[in-house]
Amino acid sequence: MKILVTILQCRRVALPFLFIRYALPMMKSARGCSVCVHLVQHDYLLENTNAHETSMLPASKQRLVAEWTAAGRYAGAIITRHSEQFARYPSIPSRRIAAEFAAHHDHDLHLWLEDDAFVYDEDCGNWADTLGTNLIGAYRENAFGYINTAHYVCRPELDLQLLPLLRESENWNLEVSMYTIEGGRKMLNLSSPRIEPTITRLAEKRVTQFRPAAASRYNTRKPESIVALKSLLNRVCPAELHWLNLDFPGNLWD
Repeated sequence: MKILVTILQCRRVALPFLFIRYALPMMKSARGCSVCVHLVQHDYLLENTNAHETSMLPASKQRLVAEWTAAGRYAGAIITRHSEQFARYPSIPSRRIAAEFAAHHDHDLHLWLEDDAFVYDEDCGNWADTLGTNLIGAYRENAFGYINTAHYVCRPELDLQLLPLLRESENWNLEVSMYTIEGGRKMLNLSSPRIEPTITRLAEKRVTQFRPAAASRYNTRKPESIVALKSLLNRVCPAELHWLNLDFPGNLWD
């Protein structure tokens, strides 16, 4: 089984480094697996274009990415750097570049990661069987029913459906809510011009639940996610948690 891993990196260094250092060798050692990592680095981000947390990271963080790259800390990955700008939704150019790469790369499954997420899934050799005829493997159920795009596995068919949408910049607007209120209840708006509802819509409920403990992301709005991330890294690489202070200070990682 051929697995493509995409990591979307913008001014955070630690989790992409730890994935390549620890998760990648584990995945390569899984029976019948070959793995390619594509690291898409956004070299520049417009300042204060929206309230998204990534947009607020200082320029010094971009210099740190460049320093870590030059030092070889992402060796083993194919690295694509770009400086495309799209103020309404800064991550869309990176996703489009990643989807274009995937369209021309021979693979059976595709693990997507953002740079605030980590996956260490020892079941990776069984992903194809676990998915069956479904299009997406998701690491947790969400109360509002959307795919968490910080970490998910998909079949190439889904990327091919997504790619033409990513090429149409007017489809996307980070400022529009993903939700509607119906009968006093918060509901996912599948027509929202954001990546989570779009991928959820494309999947058409063909989603398999993967083992939640194998993945987590940093989310300041959900303290339980930070606890889960620390727990996962404590199992995988406890001596390396101090690196997370560079990206997510104040959480007593070590």
